[in-house]
Amino acid sequence: MPSAGFELNSKYTDPWVVAIGKFMINFGGVEWLTFLWLETLAKDEILKDVAVDMPLTRRIELIQKLLEQRNIPKKMLNVSKTTWNTAANRPKCGC
Repeated sequence: MPSAGFELNSKYTDPWVVAIGKFMINFGGVEWLTFLWLETLAKDEILKDVAVDMPLTRRIELIQKLLEQRNIPKKMLNVSKTTWNTAANRPKCGC
């Protein structure tokens, strides 16, 4: 019988299952952290409601602006931006 072109348990897919699973879980963790930060930093309920529907990049930008309003030292803000940019532009997911 002809194959559909892939097998769920082939020697080629097995190494990817764990890597893709780790990537998805970690990405979900980043998404969740943005919601927690917004819940903590945003005082306006309307802003929280609108932010929920924003793409991840927009939420991160909003969090950075909210942190700047809290008079966080610029050195700490720059460290967080550098860390985020390194993680976001990393060529491998590190799985």
